[in-house]
Amino acid sequence: MLALIGMGVIAFVGLKRDRVVNDTVWRDPSADFFIAPVQSMVPPSEEEALELVRTVLAMTKTEQFGSRVHLNGMTAEQAVDFLVHREERDGKLKRMDWIGNMDANNIQIEAVQLVFEKETTPVRRALLTPNKNGDWQVDIASLANWNSVPWDRFLNEPGSEADLRVAIARDNYFNGEYSSDREWSAYRLVSPESETALIGYCRKDGPISLAISSLLKEAAFARVVLRVRKAEAPGNRQCEILSVLAEDWIVTETPVEGRFQKSRPLGRD
Repeated sequence: MLALIGMGVIAFVGLKRDRVVNDTVWRDPSADFFIAPVQSMVPPSEEEALELVRTVLAMTKTEQFGSRVHLNGMTAEQAVDFLVHREERDGKLKRMDWIGNMDANNIQIEAVQLVFEKETTPVRRALLTPNKNGDWQVDIASLANWNSVPWDRFLNEPGSEADLRVAIARDNYFNGEYSSDREWSAYRLVSPESETALIGYCRKDGPISLAISSLLKEAAFARVVLRVRKAEAPGNRQCEILSVLAEDWIVTETPVEGRFQKSRPLGRD
């Protein structure tokens, strides 16, 4: 089983998904999916958190979501489909283990580990975050291990891009267009949705490489959300890492490599 740990609070700067273009503000269309950083909210008690997770797991209709579910990129229909068919994939819920506070990405997170009859790797976690009104919600995209493109489909679409929730670890496989270990850093990307792992690459000592190294500084593995581009060669398991969208599995406004971007002089594009 992968050993995964929660990361501490990190304040991010730079590389926001809003920028000024021709005197108008451009906003990434997907930014509506992100949770805005919040001030400290009163966290739920262990009993309240477990009850919220238990309630969400039992939902079968979108009308039941209310303020208790944060879709974070999924559609309501996709979320319902996951909840309705979850037991077919995972088996019955055996127990819930309270993890508690594991803030990351400049947001508050309360975590609950879920243990099912059919063990997944990495194991499922229910991550709870507050909205701007202080209502604590289950982030359904992280609970469902949701990817913008299904894992098996991405494996068979050379040149395509996707946002993937993975466990990442260092690797030493260099081949093809990523054959130089002087130019590239290599990582193994594992998904609970497939037994087939990907090998991801990023430029050595660049912002993305530095961001990943910071997450793996004291751990063999880390849960991350990556934006990746599949290698062009059919059947190839290699991909290039374009961005580290989040540590752990809740996507927010600022990618992790934003902390490692060099500041540019004022007045330059």
